[in-house]
Amino acid sequence: MYSVFDAAAGRWSLPEILGMPGESFNSSAGCTQRVDLENGEILLPVYFMKQGKSVVPGENFYESVMVRCSFSGERMRVLEIGAPLGIDSPRGLYEPSLIRIGSDFYLTMRNDRCGYVAHSRDGLNFTPLREWLFDDGELGSWNTQQHWIALGERLYLVYTRRGAGNDHIFRNRAPLFIAEVDRETLRVIRSSERVAVPERGARLGNFGCVRGQ
Repeated sequence: MYSVFDAAAGRWSLPEILGMPGESFNSSAGCTQRVDLENGEILLPVYFMKQGKSVVPGENFYESVMVRCSFSGERMRVLEIGAPLGIDSPRGLYEPSLIRIGSDFYLTMRNDRCGYVAHSRDGLNFTPLREWLFDDGELGSWNTQQHWIALGERLYLVYTRRGAGNDHIFRNRAPLFIAEVDRETLRVIRSSERVAVPERGARLGNFGCVRGQ
């Protein structure tokens, strides 16, 4: 569902449903980052379940997909859907976030065991999935979101991970780290890692990144 903000009136429209074709259900764009194109179209990362598809009986199994939408200023409409991304792991891939730098698109996705990343030239179809890693080993981000920040031509990931003296925090969801991503290898540069939001005993794993005005 989506709502449109009327800046002149200072209010939101009533919620509308974005019609998704096919046999998917429980579709959502919650906790994602989208890319707004210069022509007014929107590349919207979505995750969804398929009827009867579950790796573990009784558990949800999600796939992530890119949806290209038109926007009239009042209504969104689906124009094209990319190839779904999924893995044979509990709950699959979900809460995807997209960012663009020039002609390159980068997608990060949550999984119960680790995070995954993929690259695209058209924003719809992506390279084979890669587990998120440091440039010298395991990243240790698991069962929580990752999000993007772009500064010029440099790409950064914001994430949580194990191994930071934070085993007392639910799913190691604090602190929030930020580090630069090597755009060629799609690995996190360990030496660039910094604490973005410190750990003070509370979980921080569900978060967002937005550009300020």
